[in-house]
Amino acid sequence: MTDKLAETKLFFENSSWYLGKRSYYVQIRSQIVQELLKDSKFESILDIGCGDGSISLPLLAPGTQLTLMDLSQNMLDLARSRVPSQFQTQVKVLNGDFLNVDLPSNAYDLVICLGVLSYVDLLESFFEKIRQLLKPGGILFIECTDGNHPISRFVRTICSVKEGLLGSKDNLELHVHSAAVIAAKFREMGFENLATYRYSTPLPISRRLFSQKFHHKKICAIYGNASNNRMAWLGNECLFQFKKSK
Repeated sequence: MTDKLAETKLFFENSSWYLGKRSYYVQIRSQIVQELLKDSKFESILDIGCGDGSISLPLLAPGTQLTLMDLSQNMLDLARSRVPSQFQTQVKVLNGDFLNVDLPSNAYDLVICLGVLSYVDLLESFFEKIRQLLKPGGILFIECTDGNHPISRFVRTICSVKEGLLGSKDNLELHVHSAAVIAAKFREMGFENLATYRYSTPLPISRRLFSQKFHHKKICAIYGNASNNRMAWLGNECLFQFKKSK
């Protein structure tokens, strides 16, 4: 395990930090995924960076096999504890790095990868492995923070000033990606972009002043839902729904 990977793993072992201070992220992602999928049923689901399972667990149904994967054992333990009793035998948990875990090719008809790309070093290899794992016609949900968006640049500036004043960092160093480049890459690999939902999360100062419930309601009020993504141009968070070609 690389130093960067070990640092990321340690960071997310403190599950209360993410789930307590960023729960609106999870709520919005889960809401949009369920709205876009509607009543779709899947045979085999892979949730990469599953966290507490809030996004994929609601998709469980009789006959569905779900694989929960995360670097954090604490997150996996929490996700496992939330599996409904009738689905316990249908859920598998994997603690490890996605690129180094052996998974069957063409095995999943739904892959979920949300809140992960900022921590991925080898993006091309990561995308290629996802392509290999998805069945033809399979669905992929993947999200990135659009690094070229003015809001993203503003937040990076604030963080840089803060680091300069305090002389230290309080977060992991994140990778910056372009939403347009990621969308183009998946098109090159033979994926169809079925939907894109764009939104923005609260600025650093606002996060400290208001509750998680307030932030969730504000995001929904500004950006709407999956079928009516209002003011999408203002959003620097991009949640993509792709379909692998048959």
